[in-house]
Amino acid sequence: MKILHRYILAQLIPVFLLALIAFTCISVVLGLVQHATQQGLSLVNVLCIVPFVIPASLPYTIPATLLLSVTIVYGRLAADNEITATKAAGINVLHLLVPAVGLGIVLSLLTLFLHDRIIPLANLRMRNLLVNNVEDMVYAVLRKDHVLKASGLAYEIHVQRVEGKKLYATTFKRRTPDGTYDTTVFAQEAALEFDLERRLVKVHMFNAQGIANDVYFEVEKEVIEVGLPSVGEITPGIRDMTIRDIENRKAELRRLHETDCARWAFKSLGSISNGQFDHVPWASLVGLSMRGRDAQRDIWRLSVEPHIRGAVAFGCLAFVLLGCPVAILFERGEDSVRLLVSVELVEGFPRRERIGTLVTLRDAEPRVEIESKLNVSSRLARTWS
Repeated sequence: MKILHRYILAQLIPVFLLALIAFTCISVVLGLVQHATQQGLSLVNVLCIVPFVIPASLPYTIPATLLLSVTIVYGRLAADNEITATKAAGINVLHLLVPAVGLGIVLSLLTLFLHDRIIPLANLRMRNLLVNNVEDMVYAVLRKDHVLKASGLAYEIHVQRVEGKKLYATTFKRRTPDGTYDTTVFAQEAALEFDLERRLVKVHMFNAQGIANDVYFEVEKEVIEVGLPSVGEITPGIRDMTIRDIENRKAELRRLHETDCARWAFKSLGSISNGQFDHVPWASLVGLSMRGRDAQRDIWRLSVEPHIRGAVAFGCLAFVLLGCPVAILFERGEDSVRLLVSVELVEGFPRRERIGTLVTLRDAEPRVEIESKLNVSSRLARTWS
């Protein structure tokens, strides 16, 4: 039995590794290069980002690759009548699934480990790399979108065009914590000077005019210093957190909301106890309820994330349990691969094109009804008998 298991594993692992490399190169490298080129990034920046993007794609490419591998291998075993030979030797067909199921469990645990440890670390390193290469990134964004703004930045830069390191028709806006703009400066020509040691950006604006704190001014040269966000100051996303970080974040959100409620109750206690209901800050309850609603929404999103990671991770095992019976059921390896292609096409094409797609994939076979071709109940019973 061990020899049979090693024989199946020796066929599964090479097919899996080869398909994994191919899927990763196609889905990550080529897609990232195309997207980064559209964003105006240089090839050097793209090559630096690739090692940190690959771990994030593995939880999705590993299950699909494993499904393809078990379908090909077990489809070939069925096509060569090796399944029939093992059944004739008195070996239950279920014993043949032990290598695939074991590989699925190992890859599921590996995918879960990637989600919880490797991917958050890779995202942190990628963010650090982007911050260190911020000058190239900023100019690339300005060339493409003609605007630089983000939720974590307290300023915006709008330009009409970029030539080299010079910005033309530049508008600089600085936001206050409440979302309004306290400074707006316009200049025909501007330049950016990056001081990474001090984590500052100096915006040199020539022949500038603008408004600062409701005061209009005109100057020949205006230098505005703004800070660069460090990696520690950037709020991590859900995918940047480990499961422990997610639980800590949920506890922190609950604690902050309870603190806000306690502060409002403490401020209102004296007025309520004295019967001075007009002095109770009822208007602040609106902001308190909105912050509580946002906190609850974040808690719900954080609570769902571990379940999503577990579902994606154990998709490897689910695909093994799906692919092996289907491969053996169809008895011919080419039918199994054809089934996989048809499934991908069915999910990718519009509804009205699905029937034509399935008929086209069966061009070399007799025109039989799909129901009779996929008579799953009867043939599956014969497979495991």
